[in-house]
Amino acid sequence: MLFFLFAGLLTGCFSSSSCSSCKEPPASPPFDATAPAFPLAPEQLILSSFLDPLVLADNQISQLTATGIDELGQEQPLNDTVTWSSSAPESLSVSSDGQIRGLSPGEDIVVTATLTTPEGTLSDSLTFAVTAATLTSLQLEDAQGQPVSADQHVSLNQGDSLSFRAIATFSDGTREVTRDTQWQSSDDDQVLVGNGNAMAGHAFAIGPGEQVTVSGNFGGHTVNSLIDVLPDPTKTAFIELRMVPDVILSDGTDSATLTARPVPFGPEADLPAGTGFSFTRLSGEALLSTVQEDTTSINGTVQTSISSQQQGLNNIQVDALNSFARGRQNLLVVDSFSQIIRTWVVADAANDNFSFLLGLNNPSNREFLVTRFQLFDQQSQQPLQNVTFGQGQPLKGDSNILFPITLNGPLPAQGLLNRVSLREPNTGAEFTLERVITH
Repeated sequence: MLFFLFAGLLTGCFSSSSCSSCKEPPASPPFDATAPAFPLAPEQLILSSFLDPLVLADNQISQLTATGIDELGQEQPLNDTVTWSSSAPESLSVSSDGQIRGLSPGEDIVVTATLTTPEGTLSDSLTFAVTAATLTSLQLEDAQGQPVSADQHVSLNQGDSLSFRAIATFSDGTREVTRDTQWQSSDDDQVLVGNGNAMAGHAFAIGPGEQVTVSGNFGGHTVNSLIDVLPDPTKTAFIELRMVPDVILSDGTDSATLTARPVPFGPEADLPAGTGFSFTRLSGEALLSTVQEDTTSINGTVQTSISSQQQGLNNIQVDALNSFARGRQNLLVVDSFSQIIRTWVVADAANDNFSFLLGLNNPSNREFLVTRFQLFDQQSQQPLQNVTFGQGQPLKGDSNILFPITLNGPLPAQGLLNRVSLREPNTGAEFTLERVITH
């Protein structure tokens, strides 16, 4: 019988016990202990559109995005998971993956995304209008709003980038449709172009090449630009940002170390001595002051520390000043480490003696120590025994600990209460997890 699973690679099984009411587990427990995948179940559903205003022309297509947010603030794409509906499908249709199409004029058309979870139903809606306007032309512009012709060559150094905008002209006016335009490159090894998000129409010069065609298609109209990529082995491709640990306490006493290492395009690549590195939140809010470091080889690194009292997922970005090089990493800030350690159970009630595996999953790169493991009769609250499964054992980063247990008899009528206490050695923080085990 499967109760509840959380993700992680099963890395250890600690089965020592002094429990007089428990049997020693078999050498090979008869369980298929495959843990399920993160992320956690979403608690909020947000529906968004690239359109502004929320108006479509006749036969215009646009992509909606359904995003789930879990209790830790982490986002999950849910376009293929939610159920989509339109209040007027004869005027505006919506596909199973959230693509909408204007079919005939109409107003106040509500498109809804609905997600059913074990805890209930989540939904969000947007209201659209469809006009009788028709698409007449599509224009390609640069980031400054200047037209770009199909035969115009644009030169980029390897590692540089530029942004294109797609401007659609309808019978009732013009609108930017960059994010709803389908972008592609004739050679992704030379020029890579973004699609369907904030990077839509953004062309990155990856490898040397001539006359690489970047094209955008919207509503049956296509625009093109030619890009020549000039070789530059001294360019830094990106910055590798490492965060240790990747979860910290929000009390201000805990901190993480950020290590930034430039990764080059070519063997001669190097950032000049004295290059500045700026660490910021992804939203643009300044997080740390600029750090100046001498980087004299491709193995040069910049290191600094960070603490935060802003609970939730802190998205950190590092930029090398006067360079396109960039890196990103996530830092989770919590008020207790109990927010990240998960328990899961695989149970087998096929015989007279109730058996189960209880696992602890640690998705972070911190290490914790098990200090106590207890089992109680849920109804009487009396301990079965002061069980010491795994006591003193480390719960390492991105791993599980398993506790295989077999009772002398069936599961109590009201189930078992399990308490596991852990300690984080560096901060000294201690916490206890509780879980009820029932049929």
